Amino acid sequence: MKVVELFDFGFDNIASDRVKRSTRLGKAAYVLFRQGASKVNPVAIWMDSVLAVMDAANSYMAYKQEEEITKQLKYELSSLRQVLSNLEKQLKIEKEILEKESEYRISQFDAQLKKMSSNNVQLLREIGEARVSIDTLIKVVRNLRQNPLKNALALKDLENSLDNLLLSQLQCLVQSLDEN
Repeated sequence: MKVVELFDFGFDNIASDRVKRSTRLGKAAYVLFRQGASKVNPVAIWMDSVLAVMDAANSYMAYKQEEEITKQLKYELSSLRQVLSNLEKQLKIEKEILEKESEYRISQFDAQLKKMSSNNVQLLREIGEARVSIDTLIKVVRNLRQNPLKNALALKDLENSLDNLLLSQLQCLVQSLDEN
C-alpha cells in the first residue's frame, strides 16, 4: 500500500504553470482569430500542447493520489467498524455476565433471608415452648415464697436462675425482632 499525505492542500500551486499556460493559450487563440494562422508561432502551439498533455498527466496523477487516499480512508473506516462491532459484542457479553451475577446474588440474599426468617420463627417457637416450663417454674417459686422458712437458700438460687432465664429470653426476643 502506498503512503499518501492525507492532508496535502497544495497551496504552493495557486499561481501555477497551468494558469500561466492558460493565459498564453488565450493570447494565442486571440492572435489566431484576429490575424490568422500566419502570425501564430507553431513552436509555441506545440509547446502549449506538450504542456497541456503534461498538465493532463499531472491531473491524472493527482486523481490517482486522491483515489488512493479514499481507498485508505475506506479501509480505515472498515477497520474502525470492525473494532466497534467487537467492542459492542464484548459489552454485550459483559452485560450478560453482570446480569447473571446480580441474579445469583439476589437468589443468595433471598435464601439467606428465608433461612434467617425460618431461624427466627424456630427461635420464637422454642421460646414459646420454654415459656410453658417457665410458667410452671414461676408457680413453684410462688409456692416456695409462701413458706419462706423452708429452703430459703434454694429459693434464692431458684429466683436468681429464674431472673437470668427471663432476662436471656427477653434479649433473644428483642434481638430476633430487631433482625426482622
